[in-house]
Amino acid sequence: MESVNPLNLKPTAVGQHFQLSDSPSESDKMLKTLIKDFLDVQIDQAGSPISATEEDHQYELPIGVSTFDQLEKSIAETNLFHGHSEAHFESTPNDRLTEPASSGTEPSSHELLASVQDKFRKVTSNRQLREWRNHVGDRGSRIDKLKAIRLETGEKFFLAEQKPNVVKDLDIQQWAVTATREIGLPGFTASHWVGKFKKYYNICDRKITKFVTEKYLKEVPDRKKSAEECVAVVRERVQAYEKDCLWNADQSGFEYEMRPGRTLDFVGAKHVLALTQSQNSMTHNYTVMMCVSPGVRKFLPVLFIALQEPKGIFGPLVKKSMFKTSNLYVTASTSGKMTKQLYIEWCVKVFFPQMNQHCIFLADSWPMFADQGAVDEVKPEELEYEMITIPPRVTGQIQTLDD
Repeated sequence: MESVNPLNLKPTAVGQHFQLSDSPSESDKMLKTLIKDFLDVQIDQAGSPISATEEDHQYELPIGVSTFDQLEKSIAETNLFHGHSEAHFESTPNDRLTEPASSGTEPSSHELLASVQDKFRKVTSNRQLREWRNHVGDRGSRIDKLKAIRLETGEKFFLAEQKPNVVKDLDIQQWAVTATREIGLPGFTASHWVGKFKKYYNICDRKITKFVTEKYLKEVPDRKKSAEECVAVVRERVQAYEKDCLWNADQSGFEYEMRPGRTLDFVGAKHVLALTQSQNSMTHNYTVMMCVSPGVRKFLPVLFIALQEPKGIFGPLVKKSMFKTSNLYVTASTSGKMTKQLYIEWCVKVFFPQMNQHCIFLADSWPMFADQGAVDEVKPEELEYEMITIPPRVTGQIQTLDD
């Protein structure tokens, strides 16, 4: 079989008249518009059968608003950018209205339309006039009523989220049905509409990260005030002694072996097994004491680690085989967690040797940090040491190591 060189082929008629750089014709633009409108209708009628979860959203919207009007304004601006409109809430197309038969003595529809168009040039058809007449009689168009239902349901969701109450899809359906009864919209299906409502307001199923009581919510202003006062004190001390004097420490616990907790298996399996290196690695843990500063040094040059040992000390074989380096200080406890004794040991062996002249220690409300007398006994005499305690329940808001 003879080979063919593509470069020797003569240009076809298409190649002669079509170039990639050619701008689209009016026919091309019209075809693009028709295809886009067709796809939009098909997608809109398909609904949203699958509930969105928090993994579906790779961004966070600004939700720090105090009123529903502010939320509605923010959501409207976001949906304007994404191309969402009130028409997307229409679940079924409007019924087409047929033109009634005209008697011989009455003017024809074309004559009526021509007379109206003389004064109102934006009128294009008799159907448009009939729809306007029906909208006036029905107290608004279908789009207007869908918007009213959305606003009524959205405000109830906003108030429930502010309390905060647990909200499910069934709650949104019930709110929408109640609003539909008051507004009057025949043919409205709440179950199909919920998915579009959640998409409009960027609502998805989220994991509850914390349960709070009404007392906790009432104390929010007091906690905010105490946090602001603590930050003001820290800023004042930093201005007096520079950033290099300020240090913040916190403990972090780790397990020897990280276990996921879930795995894939066959449906109906009663016992699901998973392999581990050892049983001790599943029950034993260790603690790391981190310390950071906003100054030049950023971190302490030595990291404090407390391992778990049955007797709270390392045996001779463990000491002999343990990895040793200058930037690690390794000790042990029976639980692998920080204790008052280990905190004092951290101060003596790791923290105080790295401090010069003046030191401001920013600590959370952990009870072990509260024994200031025990720390004063072991601190160097030439070191000026003061501790600022973060108020309870605001550590996550202002402590650097909790970010």
